[in-house]
Amino acid sequence: MHSIDRTDEVYQFIASYLEKHQRPPTLREIMQALDFSSTSVVDRQLQILEELGTISREPFTARGIILL
Repeated sequence: MHSIDRTDEVYQFIASYLEKHQRPPTLREIMQALDFSSTSVVDRQLQILEELGTISREPFTARGIILL
């Protein structure tokens, strides 16, 4: 699976989680749901989404993911 596929998968998971729970997921929840090896891998995917302009993140906040 290409990185862009995983990035899209992360975005779709966040959107779905937000709709269901009315709050964004934590890095650990994303990691577990999408079977990533660590939260640093999730963090990198979120950095890519930020660079693409599809999300924004609040620093030092566990659920600080905002879909744009």
